[in-house]
Amino acid sequence: MGTLYENNNVPINDGEKYDRPAKYLPTDNENHSSKTSLIFSLHEEVGALAKALHVFEKHGISLLHIESRLSRQNKADHEFYVECDNTMGSVTDAIKELREESKYLHVLSQDHKTLDESTPWFPRKMRDLDQFANRVLSYGAELDSDHPGFRDVLYRKRRKEFADIANQYRHGQPIPRVTYNEQETATWATVFRELTQLYPTHACKEFNNVFPLLIDNCGYNETNVPQLEDVSQFLQDCSGFRLRPVAGLLSSRDFLAGLAFRVFHSTQYIRHHSVPMYTPEPDVCHELLGHVPLFADPDFAEFSQEIGMASLGAPDEYITRLATLYWFTVEFGLCMENNERKAYGAGLLSSFGELRYCLTDTPTVVSFDPFRTAVQPYPITNYQPTYFLAESFKDAKEKLRQYAMTIPRPFTVRYNPYTQTMEVVNGNEQIVNMVRTLRNDMDIIIDALRKTGISGLSWDTRIKGFGICLLIAVLLGVGAVIIYFLGGNLSGFAVLYTFAVIFGVGSTIFLMGPLNQLKKMFDATRWIATLVFLASIIMTLVSALAIKSGVLVLIFIIVQFLALAWYTISYIPFARNAIKSCCGGIIGV
Repeated sequence: MGTLYENNNVPINDGEKYDRPAKYLPTDNENHSSKTSLIFSLHEEVGALAKALHVFEKHGISLLHIESRLSRQNKADHEFYVECDNTMGSVTDAIKELREESKYLHVLSQDHKTLDESTPWFPRKMRDLDQFANRVLSYGAELDSDHPGFRDVLYRKRRKEFADIANQYRHGQPIPRVTYNEQETATWATVFRELTQLYPTHACKEFNNVFPLLIDNCGYNETNVPQLEDVSQFLQDCSGFRLRPVAGLLSSRDFLAGLAFRVFHSTQYIRHHSVPMYTPEPDVCHELLGHVPLFADPDFAEFSQEIGMASLGAPDEYITRLATLYWFTVEFGLCMENNERKAYGAGLLSSFGELRYCLTDTPTVVSFDPFRTAVQPYPITNYQPTYFLAESFKDAKEKLRQYAMTIPRPFTVRYNPYTQTMEVVNGNEQIVNMVRTLRNDMDIIIDALRKTGISGLSWDTRIKGFGICLLIAVLLGVGAVIIYFLGGNLSGFAVLYTFAVIFGVGSTIFLMGPLNQLKKMFDATRWIATLVFLASIIMTLVSALAIKSGVLVLIFIIVQFLALAWYTISYIPFARNAIKSCCGGIIGV
């Protein structure tokens, strides 16, 4: 469903017509739901909720849903989530009055253009996708007069069958299976045969790695049109992505919101049999051959989800820019592979004409930069004159994250895969919960490294590594003393002493593992001593080798020694407290 196609008969060298991607999902003329969602917290007083509900009654607003929960900003408070009907009363006036009664109020609106200070509505749960999945903008069961199947009564009837399946589908249900007739299967076979000849030489390695798996697991072949349910189950096992049937084209905002939940809205119908190499709209050939293979790749799946998450609650102008980013990446993106350009965009991988063209020297190829890509104009009736080249999906993902940070919205979002919900992060409590999750993940990583990394070595090998490092530390320390007392070379002493300390501390890595060592060094009771120790090491070497100041060298050696000593005694129970008590007693005397 990722691309909107128009009836553009673009000839290629052999005179045939092909599936010319034209215009991306439009954002104008969208039919938003007439529902506004509010989140607010009230001051603690008797009858506070009744007073707030009276505001809605006073302005003639019908409430569709209300629920209370502990405040996500302050556990001591409660907040209320309210859905109200925009078609009755004055929502704007009610919001203004309600602000006076609330500690805070945030507006999440689907009809956001009619409200002040509001954030465009976006789904919070995967089930919320049901609310707009049927809001198609064009095609679906109806066809334009210039559509190849417009005068084909049987084809129009068939399209209605597919539209009914999509319109009746709800989240959590298996995607209904369909039996494709002989004409539809023959059309699929033609497209499949032409494109698979080009994939080995034109598609990226991630695509080619997955495609054989689709053949083995999902029935991809010339004589069979794969079922969306089988493909969706396969994707969920690979990357967590899933398919959802859709009758036609969604708005940019709605389509991108689906990607945020790793849901791809896919058409199920097939193009008209009279022109198998041309379609004025995305069809199941485009979805299954162009999009699906890369949604099975974890890095590409995460990149696609990042675009979707960046769109949630974003202003309309940024939705347009994100749609353009989607166009030049997911639909028409190129990437580097062994110093060669390869295609990864679905619009290219489902169009054999442009797939051949995009790797020639004719078009301009520019390094992917989201800030430039988002405002790049593009034609809708010809091959693209400009393509954007990504070094890798990981690189593109990091650049996209930097771009997403510039989108003006008063919150950030985080997807919770366990509950399939979108969490709005706008308070300290959510941040603390995220840090707690990260720490749990870090513990898992450390445990894995303990079993498979350095700590996974045999004890004999680990002891040898520890002993060798410790021996080097002792030799360097002895050398430092000899240089100082026999030659009076303070700088030489500083360098050898510092490296002796580094090898001494580093030797313990073999006993506990690198990440576990770092975790202990930056523990809450040691991180200050660790930072002072590391800084003094750097400054000792700088003072000895660059500044060549004996006074500074001596100062930083002393600081280095004291910091290391304070760090080391932290492993001895009550040692620090004993030292503090002794020092306090001496000062008291």
